[in-house]
Order: sequence, then structure tokens, then C-alpha cells
Amino acid sequence: MNIFKTYFEFYDLILLFIGILFAIVAIFYQEIKEKDKIAISLIIISALILRIFVANLDPFFSIWDEQYHMLVAKNMLLHPFKPALYSDPALPYFYKYWNANNIWLHKQPLFLWQIALSFKIFGVGFFAGRIPSIIMSTIVVYFVYDIAKRLFNSKVGFYAALLMCGQNYILLLVSGCIPTDHNDIAFLFYVTASIWAWIRYSENNSVKWALLIGLFAGLAVLNKWLTGLLVYFGWFWAIVISSNRRDISLYVHYILSLIMCCIVFLPWQIYLFYVFPLESQWEHILNYMHFSQVIENHSGNFWFHFSFFIDIYGYLLALIFTLGILILSLKYRKSNKLIVLSLFLNVVIAYLFFSLAKTKMYSFTTFVSSIILIIAAYSINYIMDYLIRKIKLKPIITKSTSLIIIFLIFIYSLNIEKIQDWHTDKVEKMKYIRINKSRSYDVITQLSSILPDKNYVLFNLFPKEHITTMIFTENTAYDFIPSIEQIKYLKQRNKKIAIFENDSIPEYIKSDTTIIKIKSAMWNNLTFKKPKIYL
Repeated sequence: MNIFKTYFEFYDLILLFIGILFAIVAIFYQEIKEKDKIAISLIIISALILRIFVANLDPFFSIWDEQYHMLVAKNMLLHPFKPALYSDPALPYFYKYWNANNIWLHKQPLFLWQIALSFKIFGVGFFAGRIPSIIMSTIVVYFVYDIAKRLFNSKVGFYAALLMCGQNYILLLVSGCIPTDHNDIAFLFYVTASIWAWIRYSENNSVKWALLIGLFAGLAVLNKWLTGLLVYFGWFWAIVISSNRRDISLYVHYILSLIMCCIVFLPWQIYLFYVFPLESQWEHILNYMHFSQVIENHSGNFWFHFSFFIDIYGYLLALIFTLGILILSLKYRKSNKLIVLSLFLNVVIAYLFFSLAKTKMYSFTTFVSSIILIIAAYSINYIMDYLIRKIKLKPIITKSTSLIIIFLIFIYSLNIEKIQDWHTDKVEKMKYIRINKSRSYDVITQLSSILPDKNYVLFNLFPKEHITTMIFTENTAYDFIPSIEQIKYLKQRNKKIAIFENDSIPEYIKSDTTIIKIKSAMWNNLTFKKPKIYL
């Protein structure tokens, strides 16, 4: 393989290079200059640039699930408290089908509100929809730094921030190319924020921080339901195991935090129960069914998430994390060991819960990535210290060696090759997807100038492109050919019909002069030309 060959565009390479350069300078200031504040500032800048880099790679929304999230967020611009997929469903729909209904409660609303706000400020677009994920996943880099610094030391904090900065799977989620995408980034952000607030609380047992835990945990629930309460498991265990377990104030703070959490997320659930009772009840049933049944063929055995651990973090970080667990259990003797073990308990609970659940999806466990990377960072620091103690070399040689090793771990975690696989023409399958998505988008952007008004219902879009069509137009769209009965139903409702033409168009549509037919590159392999319409 030619390691110097790249499939990125030139301006993408510039962003990638600048992001890595900031990381190199950050490592230099940490390992050579030993200036912690400058180092962490530079690594946060690096994280921001790398996230802008991945968010700008695809000029289209991914099929699963990004485009669905973006459509609901776009519809929330007009009706923030009425989440809708089809804002104006032209045809009858079944409310249990999350990918084809009207009221859309398949996910909690907070991350959708955030995307809608970004659309409001920057306009509806690919990059604008990813801005909240860029911001949140950059702030998470600071959270893991501060957590690790307070639990261990600033060097562990820096290593944890560096790992989060370049964590490949997180970057892919920010780019929207992996299912559950921005929902999982927001969930990671709020869960990590609740853990950060708990670490701050554990230092002085302040009610202020207990309430802040409740705020962040409540917001986590408003992103991905009750697994957002994760922080309370480790916190409760830390209370009952600690030497201060008879201190009533600790339990009072815990309860106050839970009350704050409920104040944040319960009003929305009550609102849904009264305003959208059918959809609300079904989504709650579906949430519980994920645990007891395989939903939408997302199956896997008990070890599914453990085996995918390597796909998320890579063999090297998986090994380093495992060593970190062993080192912490055998060597760590500091006063906050109970907090550290409580954090690890949260990881165990998360993996055990989703391993027992019948429905499996790759990203379900990413909300504990912060804890995993912090433990891996502790392991890296311990191993580096051990090598430095054992090998007597000149300080400059030791520091330079450390710089190189840490940089190589960062590049390994970044996994540029995998980013290319997902976001360039390097892989034939992705090349085909990118060509078709680009062709479809070119057609979609011209529809507003072709169709007289938004009362036209569009049919026979390229598979799943009807969702993106509704993001960038005000027309209702479907990716199938309507039946005679459906055409009759629409005409009775004074709806106009337009259809993209291909070889599958039946005679009853061809002969209907009231239906606009659109001939375009969407359904052929020709170089794109402006769509033609005729009656």
C-alpha cells in the first residue's frame, strides 16, 4: 500500500494537516516544555479543527440515521414542540413506523432542538446540521481532561484529552456517517458532563454541584432516555461503600440531584403523554422491547459489544485499557480510588445492560467512551513512567522518545485510513454511494425552480432520497411509485402529483396528463444535466 496516497480533496488535507500539527505542538508543550495549560489549549483547538474536517467531508446527509434527524430538526423550526418527520403527510401513514410517520418521537428531542437552532442561525445545510456535534464533542475533550486531572494528574488529563481529540469512532459520529450519529454525540456530551459534575461534587460535597449533576443527567435523558441516569449508579455505590456512608447529607444531596434531574426531563414526557398519547405510548413500549426483542434485525450475541470494542478503539487501545484496569486494581492506592472504581463500575453496567438487551447497535456503548479513554490514559502514563524509571537516559532523549510514542498512539487512534474508507472514493461501495447522493442532491436543489408550488407531492425518488428532498424543499416526497388508488386519494384532496421517470413507470401514470413527469440523472448513469419536465 502506498501510505502517501490520499483520496481527500486538497482543502480537506489542509484542515487535516493543521489539526494534526496543533496536536504535535500540544504534545511538544506537554512532553518537552511541560506547560500543561498551553498543551491542553492546543489540543482543544486540534479537536475543533479535526471535527470541522470530518464534518465537511460529505456534501450530503447519510441515509441512516442522519437525514431523518435533520428532517425532524428542520420541521421543528416551525413547530419546536411538535416533532414531525412528514410535516404534511399526503398519504395515510401508520404511526408505529418511525421512518414514515407524522409525529416523530423515536428519539428524545434535545439534540434535535440543538440542530434546529443551528439551522435557524446558519440556514439548513449539511455543515450547519453538524455544528452542534462539532461543538459538543470538542467540549468533551476538556471534560475528560479535567476529570482525569482531578482523579490522577495533569499529564493523565492531557493523554485522555489527546485520545478523545483523535478518537476515530467519535469523529465518524460527528460526520454523521454512522447510525444514531448526532444523537450519540449529544448523549456522550451530557453523560460526560454529569460525570464531570460528580467529580467536582466529590471534592467538597457542595449542593451546587449535586444540582448540576441532576441538570446534566436530566439533559442526558432528554437525549436518549433512562440510560442517561448512569452517573447515579456509580455515585450511589460510592456513597454506600465509603467510610462516610452514615452521613445523611450525602443521601440528601443524592435525592436533591435526582429531583433536579426529574424536573428537567419529566415535563416533556408528561406533555407527550397528553398531546400525542398514541405515539408516546408506542415509543415507550418500543424502548422496552429493545431489551426483550430483536428490533429491525439489529441482533447479536451476548459478546457483541465486547467484540465491537476493538472496532471502536482498536487493538492497541483495547489492550492499554485492559492493562489500565489491572494497574488500577493492583497499584492505585490514592484517596480517590473509590471514585475511580465507581467510574469503572459505570462502564461495566453500561456494557452488561446492552449485552443483555436483545437489540444490538454498534454505538449503544459510546456514551462511556470518556471513562474508557481516561483509564487508557492512566495506563499510558503509568507505562511511560515505568519505562522512564527503569531506563536511565538523558532527559532530552527520554522526553523525545515519550513525544514520539504519544504521537504515534494519537495517529493510531485517529485512524486516517478508516476516515478515507468512509468519506472518499477509496472504497468502491462508498464511491457509488457518493456519486448517487451527489447526483440526487443536484436534482433536488433544482426542484424549487421546476415545480410551480409546494402543493406537489413527489414520487419515485431514488431509494431513501425522499427524506433529503423534504429537507431541502417544501414538497412532500416518497421513494415509490403511487398506485391508482393513491393517485385518486391525492386528487380528492386537491394535491398535485409529480413523478421522477424511469423504466418502471406504469401506463396509468404515463397516460395521466395531470401528473408532471421529471426526467433526470437521478435514475441513470449519465453525467448530470438539468432535469426536464413534461406533462
